[in-house]
Amino acid sequence: MPSENWELVARKRLEIRKFARMVKEKSKPLVDELNAKGYKVESVWDLDQEGYDILPIVPMLLRHFQLPYPRRTREGILKALNKPELSKMVVNPLIRLFISEQDKAVQIGIGGVLARICEPEHTDDLVKLATNANYGEARHFLPRGIARIQQQKAIPILVDLLDQKDFGAEVIEALGEVGGVDAAALILPFTKDKDSYVRSIAKKAYKKCSIGKVSKCSSMQTSGLIEADFAYETSGEFDLDDLGPFLELAQSTFALSIDAKLVMDSVESANVNEEIKLSVRTKSGKYSAEILLKILKEDEDVCSIFLFSGSKITIKRWDTLLNQLMNGLKKE
Repeated sequence: MPSENWELVARKRLEIRKFARMVKEKSKPLVDELNAKGYKVESVWDLDQEGYDILPIVPMLLRHFQLPYPRRTREGILKALNKPELSKMVVNPLIRLFISEQDKAVQIGIGGVLARICEPEHTDDLVKLATNANYGEARHFLPRGIARIQQQKAIPILVDLLDQKDFGAEVIEALGEVGGVDAAALILPFTKDKDSYVRSIAKKAYKKCSIGKVSKCSSMQTSGLIEADFAYETSGEFDLDDLGPFLELAQSTFALSIDAKLVMDSVESANVNEEIKLSVRTKSGKYSAEILLKILKEDEDVCSIFLFSGSKITIKRWDTLLNQLMNGLKKE
């Protein structure tokens, strides 16, 4: 390594040691009080690492959090308080501290704790903070908190937040936590966003609220099934444009309560060679059976469908449907 690089590394190490000494010195009142109460720590960060029961000292930590300690120390206090079992004691004081905090980084940290430990009774307060544009980027984690405690009821709130300039990927992530058909439909357009970061977050969120790539509705739940679980199978290949008509025909023929459009959107947004697997209950006349439906996106224009079932008659009926549709398409 060139000598100038060694000098740079040495300076950085010196700066780090100097910073650590400064933090330790300025945090001494907090550490001394913790030691006096039987918590043998050298730093507030040790509370979390050593697994101490901090319930008895929550009021003390909240009091020290409001003192002018270095940011690193205050972040350590937040880390210690970031436990769901402390929600009843901590959330309301932290909401007040979020409102009054002047250090933006610490304010973001408070928001992160609130998002993780808040309870349904805190919904109104959390929504007020999240929808107040004056708090700017400090609201970063709040949408996920709203999603966690409100689930499907959070969707209208999150939709409103999408229009605020300080939000974007954060709300998309929150919609992914909510899951379901409605959330998936809202996320889907962002999988083609011009911003590569937003696209990446949207694709991950879309997968979270999907089963394979399809939403968590009761008729489309996967159950850990694999092809080997079934004795019979059939398959077919379609132009991507013909997959929609096949799914709609399958819906009406076998009484499948699936969202054909959502499945199509999922396939279109999938990567080449990506599979979508669904466990579906199919019914025709008096026959009812579970099938595993697998759609493989071969390329941007072609996909293959594979159907697996333990019922021979079910597979025969699906095979007939596949042949009818494919033969009809060939004649055209």
